[in-house]
Amino acid sequence: MKGKIITIIISAAAVAALVWFLNSDYRNILFSPFWSDSAVTATNIAQESESETTVFVRDSKDRAGISVSRDFGDFRGHVEKDYYVIDYCNEDAGVIKVPDSIDGYPVKKLGKLSFARRFCKEIIIPDSVEEIGERAFINCEELEKITLGKGLKKMGSEALKSCHVLKAVAFPEGMQEIGDMVFDENENLESIGIPGKDTKIGALIEKSSCPKAVIVTPKDSQADKTAKEKQFSVRN
Repeated sequence: MKGKIITIIISAAAVAALVWFLNSDYRNILFSPFWSDSAVTATNIAQESESETTVFVRDSKDRAGISVSRDFGDFRGHVEKDYYVIDYCNEDAGVIKVPDSIDGYPVKKLGKLSFARRFCKEIIIPDSVEEIGERAFINCEELEKITLGKGLKKMGSEALKSCHVLKAVAFPEGMQEIGDMVFDENENLESIGIPGKDTKIGALIEKSSCPKAVIVTPKDSQADKTAKEKQFSVRN
């Protein structure tokens, strides 16, 4: 009986010592050559406990890895092919200026829900961004102004839903597609500028969702036809 008790005590002590060692500086001193940045030659995979998303950390010399997901200041995202996708913005107040590049990659996409429920007043999107994902700015209830870059081509469905104090949105001329219900529940929206004649419009919201809105677009454009079908005021 005493032998079993002694064995249990020794095992518990060994486990405690191992836990202490793994969380101490001695681990880094002994093993750092094996996991230092300079020694990384393949993709190392770690798990972010907070967001439960996979993080891919690559050797700085390896620019052909499949994906990278790391924090850069107020932004978290990943690399797809040769460009950066912002998945999450941690900034809240004031003006959010989206960078045109992160970690040497051009920022070309804002992911789904990436800026949702931010309490910012203004968002400035650079010309490098070509796509904005679904519900990217949903419930930004204090957003008063958004500047869309000249390179934007696609905006996902409900991207600007429930931005209650937003008054104007001006899309660039090269805009190719605006998703379904982008302006739903924007009761104070007064102007929607769509200068492209061939911009594809999804299921536009009912006029009751943004009763003050005037659609500014060329005559006989796709937006002109869609807006008139929904009985929106149109200015050509």
